[in-house]
Amino acid sequence: MEFHEYANIYPLMTGKPFDNLVSSIKKRGLNHDIALFEEKILDGRNRYKACIEAGVEPRFKTVTGTQEEMIDFVIDENETRRQLKHIELVKAGVAAQKLYEDAAKKKMLSTQNNNAARAALPDLTKQDQSPIHSRIKAAEKMGVAPTAIWQYEKIAEKSIPEVVEAVDAEKITLNRAITISKLPKTEQKEALARPTKSPVKKTIPKTKEVKPNVTWEGVKNGDIDPKTVKNGQILESRITVTGDTVYSELFLNPAHEIVEIFEELISNGRLVKCNF
Repeated sequence: MEFHEYANIYPLMTGKPFDNLVSSIKKRGLNHDIALFEEKILDGRNRYKACIEAGVEPRFKTVTGTQEEMIDFVIDENETRRQLKHIELVKAGVAAQKLYEDAAKKKMLSTQNNNAARAALPDLTKQDQSPIHSRIKAAEKMGVAPTAIWQYEKIAEKSIPEVVEAVDAEKITLNRAITISKLPKTEQKEALARPTKSPVKKTIPKTKEVKPNVTWEGVKNGDIDPKTVKNGQILESRITVTGDTVYSELFLNPAHEIVEIFEELISNGRLVKCNF
C-alpha cells in the first residue's frame, strides 16, 4: 500500500527497533490500527511493514480532516511513540515546514472562487503561506528552535553531501556546518576535515552577559531564541532576559535577512518592538 507524503515527515524504522516491532506483533498482534488518509497510509508505516514481515493481517481505520490537521495528526501520533534525536526532529521539522506551506497554498487556491472566503484571503496569503509562519509552527510541533530548521535547510541547499552526512551523524554542530556551507564547495571537504578547537558540545554552554546594540521592548523574563544585531553583523543567540539585563550565548554569523529575523520574533509574540 502507498504511503502518504505526510507520513514521510519521519524516517522509517530500521535495524533492531524494527526487528523488535516485528517480534512484538508476532507475539501480541497489532495493538493500534493503521491510519489511512486519501486511501494512503498516513500513520503506521512501520506497523504495516512489520505486519507483513510477521505474517499478521493489518487493520486499518480512515481519518478525515483538513490537510493541516492531518499533518498535525502525524506529528502528534509520532511524538507520543518515538524517541528521536535532536537532529532527526530538526529534519522532520524541515519536512513539516514545506508541507504546512503547501497546505496553505492549496487552501488559498480553493477559496479563490468563493466570495465569502476571499475576505480572509489576505491574512492567509501573508501569514499562513509565509515560510516564517510555517517554520515557527513546525518548530513548535517538533520542540526545536526555528533557527535550527532554517540552518538545516541552508546546509542541505549549499553544502556538499559529506557536510550534510556529518550533521546527520551529529559529528559536527549546525553552527559549524553553516560556517562551512558558506565556503565554495571546492573548499568544504578540506574545512570539514580540519580539526576544531574543542569537541562537539551537546549541552548548552554557560551564558555570558552581553550588551547588544538593540532595544528590547515587551520581552518578559525568560528564554527566547532570536538573533540580535551588533556591529553590522548578526549574533545568533539564545537570549535570557532578566530584568534589564540580557544574557546570551553568541555564535557570530554574517548578516542574514534582518527583517525576516524580527518578523519571526514578533509573530511568535516574544518581541513587541526592536530598535537598532
